[in-house]
Amino acid sequence: MSDDESEFNERIDAMYQEERDALKEYFNSASIKAPSRQESDETTSKSNYTYPGLNLLDDDLEYCANNYESGNIHICIYYVTETEKMPFLQFILRKYDETHETKSDLITFPSFEYVRNFPVMNFSNYILDIMHAAYKIQSGMYEYKGFVNKDNQFYVFYDFSKCVINVHDLYRMNDLWLVTMDEIMNHSKVCNFPLDPAVTSFFSDVNNIDFIYLKDDDNNIIETPIVGYIGASSRHLDFISCFGVSETMQENLPTPHYYFTDYQKAIKTAGWSNKDNVEGNAVENNFKYSKGGIIRFALFVGHMKIYSENAKEDEKASYDSMYIGSNDSHPLWALTHYDQQYPLTCHYINKTLLGKEWSNNDEYYII
Repeated sequence: MSDDESEFNERIDAMYQEERDALKEYFNSASIKAPSRQESDETTSKSNYTYPGLNLLDDDLEYCANNYESGNIHICIYYVTETEKMPFLQFILRKYDETHETKSDLITFPSFEYVRNFPVMNFSNYILDIMHAAYKIQSGMYEYKGFVNKDNQFYVFYDFSKCVINVHDLYRMNDLWLVTMDEIMNHSKVCNFPLDPAVTSFFSDVNNIDFIYLKDDDNNIIETPIVGYIGASSRHLDFISCFGVSETMQENLPTPHYYFTDYQKAIKTAGWSNKDNVEGNAVENNFKYSKGGIIRFALFVGHMKIYSENAKEDEKASYDSMYIGSNDSHPLWALTHYDQQYPLTCHYINKTLLGKEWSNNDEYYII
């Protein structure tokens, strides 16, 4: 081996070790908390879906990456949740800390740079093992599926679906977030935290459209759920996160439904009360709960009707859900059946940012 080759190999080894040490230090930081209420399960039920995007993937990542002097590896970890209603797709993304100099609170693909002959597969697998540890899941319960290459930007897909990730608490400091396709494609944010435009642009590319949905055994596209929120006092959060929302009566509809709204309006419910009594204490209107939180849901709206006060009773009964607008521009979804809701994550709100009254224009964050 020549001196030049030896020097190059030493450089690669040093770079690899530096990346490993930096990553290990990041995930072992005392400020990073693993999500709670997570479970793993080594048994997997028979799947009744297919993921069309897998047909677009190439296989030999190491060989293709070495055709470039340098590039970037973006790790695309998908997770299919199989509910009683139907399966749906999520991606595990990395969230930067709010103190980051250039990417404060940004949610994006886990990524790293490489140079030619860098062991990209080994390092990618190392990141996956760390993520398993963060979710308290047995190492190795993932499957490499292939990659998409766009001008030495490699999007490497892994299937995380053999694991079981149940509803869990998430805080602003948590660095791993399961994100739905509705949030990626339609909102570009999760809980008021921005999604990296690089993530949305990848899935929005007409060549990558097959990565955003699942199909059933009859080759029909399976419904992609939308994201809705519920606000509640702290004493109700655990119950709702475990059992979902109960049917309630509201003035909009004459029959009980399961009601959900968006993030901003859920914060209002969690942070302020218009009741005369909260948790046994007499309070004035617009009281801020001593503690409050929101629960994020995946909602299968199915055949949805835009609400009209003039709708006939039999017409209302023929729909799976109703969309009810409001004067403050925040939606209200009324679901007909219990199994149309699936709780995802539970969050506590940051009370220090709450004023005397809720404002439609203020920005509110979880703790």
